[in-house]
Amino acid sequence: MGLRETEGIVLKSTDYRDTSRNIRVQTPDFGRISLIAKGVRKPKSKFSGNLEELNYISIAFYYKEDKDLFLLSQSDLLNSYRYIKEDFNKLVIGLAISELVLRTEISRESNVPLFNLLLLVLKKLNEVKKNYLNMYIYFVITFLKINGYQIDFSKCLTCGKTETESRWYFSIKNGGIYCSSCHRNNLIINAGMQKYLSKFSLWKIDRIPNVSIVKQEIRGILNLLDKYMSYHIDGYKEPKSLEYLVKSYE
Repeated sequence: MGLRETEGIVLKSTDYRDTSRNIRVQTPDFGRISLIAKGVRKPKSKFSGNLEELNYISIAFYYKEDKDLFLLSQSDLLNSYRYIKEDFNKLVIGLAISELVLRTEISRESNVPLFNLLLLVLKKLNEVKKNYLNMYIYFVITFLKINGYQIDFSKCLTCGKTETESRWYFSIKNGGIYCSSCHRNNLIINAGMQKYLSKFSLWKIDRIPNVSIVKQEIRGILNLLDKYMSYHIDGYKEPKSLEYLVKSYE
């Protein structure tokens, strides 16, 4: 049993026995791991305040290859993302992101791009003053890209057409759109949805808060992404927070 050190984002924290907690953390080096923080619920615990959900922390833990649950030795808070915790709408979006990772990522499988994406999106969500839901949509589209399920919303997959049409046709199987001449019974999306999703796919995160999505398009965009993930990602389940996401944006 060796002592290992790394950084991580707290995805979930649940009570364990009388005074401890089971902490699920996404790390760059070990993927998602589960840790037991002994005595964390005692008033004078050395872990007090460090292990809240969405916290960015450094940790030291005892690693053993044949175990799925490791003993936490030490933790230090690197960033609590205070403004996420103080704003209910931001908090709901942050928790939906962590729920998505918990429901899709394989335990103990290193995924450095995912960890960096989590840091990037939480930092931006902590800073932004408007259009919070954009951070969730950006996260989902980029999450799919780094896991090999990139979606092309910019042009017709068959003929390459990029001109604006009144409607496009999305293929859940092929991960892209078709124009009215090339489609084969695919999911209809309007020009507005195509425009928004193309921006989220191509733009850097600093520009994403400036995209103002009309309310009528929110449900359609979230449903489309949900159907795509359900088709391609084993074990995916719609985050329970999805309804709150829509309400928080309205």
